[in-house]
Amino acid sequence: MNRGRIAAAGLADIAAKLDAAVRLDFDDGVRLFESPDLLAVGWLANREREKRHGGRTFFNYNIRLEATNVCVASCLFCAFARLKPGDDGAYTMTLEEVWDKLRARAHQPLTEIHVVNGLHPDLPF
Repeated sequence: MNRGRIAAAGLADIAAKLDAAVRLDFDDGVRLFESPDLLAVGWLANREREKRHGGRTFFNYNIRLEATNVCVASCLFCAFARLKPGDDGAYTMTLEEVWDKLRARAHQPLTEIHVVNGLHPDLPF
């Protein structure tokens, strides 16, 4: 990736900070987050990672465990939740179904079980 792409993305000043080993501030982070040029942002991030860590890369091998999508929180951004157990698309796994899902992946070298659930009003956990 060339400097022209970084400049066209409006990120030349951030690239200069990274070149000078100057810590990015909150506003820099917001600009990176809001940048529509994901390739430019990714290139800057990878360049910085390589400067700090060389060729070492960490990969997480996980399973997403979503035992229920029934949730009383009503978060405005959420497309996952169903407000009531009887709503279209609502589900709640039993503990045995959860264990079955984990057992099915037991032979894999998982590094994380990522649990994401709704706040089900009738469950004790």
